[in-house]
Amino acid sequence: MNVEAVISKGGAYPFRVSNATSAPNDSATLPSWPVSLTIDPGVEIWYRVGSGDPVNHDGCKALVLQPISKTLGHSMVRVVGLGLGTQDVNMNAKVATIDLSGDWIFDDYEIVGFTYTCDDSETTMHAIPNALKNLTTSMTQVGTFRQTEVNKLKYDLESGKSLGEGISVDFTAELKYDEIKVSAELAYVTSELRENDTENITFKKIEFLGTQDQSNAILWKLENGSGTPTWTWVSKEKDDQDREYDLHCNGKTISKVRSAVYSEGANINNREGMSRSSDISLGLKVKPKF
Repeated sequence: MNVEAVISKGGAYPFRVSNATSAPNDSATLPSWPVSLTIDPGVEIWYRVGSGDPVNHDGCKALVLQPISKTLGHSMVRVVGLGLGTQDVNMNAKVATIDLSGDWIFDDYEIVGFTYTCDDSETTMHAIPNALKNLTTSMTQVGTFRQTEVNKLKYDLESGKSLGEGISVDFTAELKYDEIKVSAELAYVTSELRENDTENITFKKIEFLGTQDQSNAILWKLENGSGTPTWTWVSKEKDDQDREYDLHCNGKTISKVRSAVYSEGANINNREGMSRSSDISLGLKVKPKF
């Protein structure tokens, strides 16, 4: 939706953008996907985000206010454009669904639950901390998240690129009015191991930090996230008589998750603590009984 107005010399043009808040006549409005408000340069304005203090913007560059959302961000933005020059001015603004395209890095910073069963009761397994972070950091080297629909994204692997032999990933993200939902199918297959994971992650809070012209900065922070991957594991092991057998395990991990979205192609190797990992496990280690 576009907002276009001619502001007379000495005049003002007030408007507001709200999402699932009461309209001026007190009629309720249904929530929508989080949106952004972009105001083109050329007009000085005052604006207020939610119940915050009024802020002045001189109009020398574009202003982006997002996310506007009752549940995920700020429910309302109020704007007053000012005609302070010597002649009339044109104010142009646009309201659109937010765009989360870019390089996503998921940080599974705390494991809060881990359960599993194996063919035998003596085999032990444990979850690897930061496995999802290591994997998605590597993913940014060879692909990025792109919009497929106005509220949906998919990880797009560059043509001819690979995460490594035996690794395949299928990540999608869906923007809902009250959460960001991420689904993923992950597989790691070698001659000795077959591991399959199904990831389900939800984020309840998003914060905009930058603009698309920043080449190596975080654009978005996704927080208040939880992940519940379920997995199956089949590995070739040897018993105490050196006989080979297949070990089958399955289980579920519960993690606290946050994510940072960088601009596409940002130099990931320059980020402290986020260099590409050589650990290509999807998150599990096993200790057979023998």
